[in-house]
Amino acid sequence: MFFNTDKDAQPGGAIVVGLGQIGELSPGLLIRALRDAMLDFAIRVARWPDDDRYGPANRPRSAALSCLLVGTGAGGGISARESLAALLHAATAANTKLMQARMEDRVVIDRLEIVELMHDVAIGAARALEDLLNDGQLAIDVEWPERTLIEGDGGHRRVVFEEIGGWWQRLDIGRDKASGMLRFVATTHRARAEETLATGQLALAEGFVRQASQSPAANAEVAKTLFEMLLPNRLKELAPRQDDLVLLVDRESACFPWELLEDRWSHSQRPPAVEAGLVRQFKTARFRPHPGHASAHTAFVVGNPDVGKAAFCELPGARREAQKVVEVLGRNGYRSIECIDEKSDAIMSGLHKEAWRILHLAGHGVHEHRVEAGDGPSQSFSGMVIGDDVFLTPGDVEQMRWVPELVFINCCHLGKTASAASGGHSPQLAANLAVQFIEMGVRAVVAAGWAVDDAAAEAFCESFYTHLLQGLPFGESVRLAREAIWVRFPDVNTWGAYQCYGDPAFRLHADHRASNGRRPAEYRDPSELVVTLDNLGQSIRMEKRNRGDDEEQLAAHRSKVGDALERMPQAVREAWLMRADVAAAIGLAWGETGDYAQAVEWLDKALRANVGDCPLRVVEQCANFNVRLAGQRWQELRNAAVASDEALRHELVGRIERAIGELALIAERAPTVERLSLLGSAYKRLTWIADAPLRLDAVVNMANCYSQAFELSLRDDPYPFSNWALAELIGKMLGRAPDMNRHRSLENECQRMIELTRKHNAEKPNFWSAVGVADCLLVQLLADDGSGGMPQQQAEAIVATYRLALQRGASPREATSVREHLDFVIAVADQVPAAIRDALATIRDAL
Repeated sequence: MFFNTDKDAQPGGAIVVGLGQIGELSPGLLIRALRDAMLDFAIRVARWPDDDRYGPANRPRSAALSCLLVGTGAGGGISARESLAALLHAATAANTKLMQARMEDRVVIDRLEIVELMHDVAIGAARALEDLLNDGQLAIDVEWPERTLIEGDGGHRRVVFEEIGGWWQRLDIGRDKASGMLRFVATTHRARAEETLATGQLALAEGFVRQASQSPAANAEVAKTLFEMLLPNRLKELAPRQDDLVLLVDRESACFPWELLEDRWSHSQRPPAVEAGLVRQFKTARFRPHPGHASAHTAFVVGNPDVGKAAFCELPGARREAQKVVEVLGRNGYRSIECIDEKSDAIMSGLHKEAWRILHLAGHGVHEHRVEAGDGPSQSFSGMVIGDDVFLTPGDVEQMRWVPELVFINCCHLGKTASAASGGHSPQLAANLAVQFIEMGVRAVVAAGWAVDDAAAEAFCESFYTHLLQGLPFGESVRLAREAIWVRFPDVNTWGAYQCYGDPAFRLHADHRASNGRRPAEYRDPSELVVTLDNLGQSIRMEKRNRGDDEEQLAAHRSKVGDALERMPQAVREAWLMRADVAAAIGLAWGETGDYAQAVEWLDKALRANVGDCPLRVVEQCANFNVRLAGQRWQELRNAAVASDEALRHELVGRIERAIGELALIAERAPTVERLSLLGSAYKRLTWIADAPLRLDAVVNMANCYSQAFELSLRDDPYPFSNWALAELIGKMLGRAPDMNRHRSLENECQRMIELTRKHNAEKPNFWSAVGVADCLLVQLLADDGSGGMPQQQAEAIVATYRLALQRGASPREATSVREHLDFVIAVADQVPAAIRDALATIRDAL
């Protein structure tokens, strides 16, 4: 449970509820988990200090919550109706508990808001909620007066429904204590897990396991026999589905070469681990609570250690593999320290020298290897051989302060684990390096289960690292590497030797744009492109903004627009680009990225198109982006600190005046708050750019347009109000005769709007509401004559409020609006006292 330290920030906090093991979630368990979380939250609200965050002091505090459709995601198995019922039952049950504790006069869960990204899913959820509230106890306990969706910012639409990609099925494998058989628990798309037992004799199967893993040579018949012996018939029936699979294994079930199994009845004749993704996750109760990971691109590569006179031969294949890994990592920007053909001292020193993000080990490995100790008893070692009777053991690994994100262990036998029944050793001694790294908190571990073919191993490493470093997820990188060596080296079983542990979605670089290994499919209808661009614009508006515009972030946004355009089929590309709806979507997307020149070009194409629909919003935004483009170019000229260019000023004024003509025509025919505000914005930039003779007329028109917009909003919208008030103040500075009654009215109205907007922003937060508070505070700063105010303290409050708005989420267009507003104020309000000018500079510099 997290609480935002700033009471005005949105969101106010977050509650994360654990849903248990995948496949075990049921509606009843979900209700209990949600009830307990809501109850804990309500108690925290009751104990919260008095700061009006949760309502006035004379009433029970409101523990209102915004909730997702919990449990309905991939693998949850819960329907939208069941999730809604669980949320409502949990809330009413929590309120009952509060009443039983006699806390109902202190706190109550009085409101739930259900949040869903996809519009079609939200409609389905609304219908399910309608059914739930038609009868039963919920109909008594829950009120939903609107009975309709409320559309917020950032929602997505789609024209075709597709299953969520990237979901990997889970298969839990362990030994049944009662029968000694292997027990398989398979998660399904339903709210249940299917459990089956393999009834075959494991002793017979283990003989085939030894036969399969004693040599790198391929033995398809053994692999197919193991498939029949180890898997229950129910899972064999599901095998043709070829789902991506995560195996949840323990020390006993990890001993089996699941990756090597082949289905002799498969139509594709490809092993399951090649046809689809297959990775492991190790079940353990031992783990490092807070593993520290490296952030730099660093790697430590060990290959063919110098083992001295030990009874282990040299491994030129391990040397070549390590050299290849260093080469691939270097090509991808990693600084690698290679420890090839080195002695144990150099290896141990390098291991602890710094924090490594990748650790690659290639050499001899032993498992419970006996070493004579002179007159004393012999000792048993498991680990990598790094010298004459010197081993890198799990205990040595545990001493590493920094935990790598990826560990690759290509050593004979290190993929094997000792079952609890073997040898009578303690679990810590019996565990090998792979298990130890997993328990330390390594994100992904690749370990060879048996001796591998040198050429195939080198090819696997090159393919795996190349794909992972290109940004593909771990599971897909493993699948592609297996497929590559299965095709290139059909006579060896190395493709099935690698046991890969980790989250299939893990990436070395979380911010990489690649989502999977497959090129996105081309669009089949222009509506797909339109919806993609619309959703991209919504997503851009929700991204957090910090000081200044991050050029890398801007480039990423614009690249995504380009990526969407690349998915048009080449044969129809020109025809689609001539459609009004496509050109409009492209123009609006460019506008959100702040590329107003491209936006104007494409919106103008949309207006001139002969095919497709073109909404009136395109006319409005084409004019708006023309005005913004003029302001942008004027500010670039000012930032360049060169003499005023009268020719450019004349050109920009003409551009704005043409936009005013287009907007005025629409606003006169059908005035709306948006259209009058856009018209006011155009006059605002004209006030900024025009020379003195035009400036006073422009600011008067600015005030009139924003005043009309404010009245049309029923005096409820902070954006037209703050700009109207600003225009009145600037008009006074430019010599317009002041209206003292209006001036006092604006001061009173400003405080009312601050309080009203804060209330609106708490209930239905959005960017413009949050900015509206800061804009009104800025008006108060400018209205101060400097006699009793404290401008720098006011400036700090204004900066904090603007930052909260930008950090909540804003597109480059919206963020630019804030900065241009401040640039405008600084440029035209040049008659304010020096202390206020300094405060304005402080605000602008901070943003």
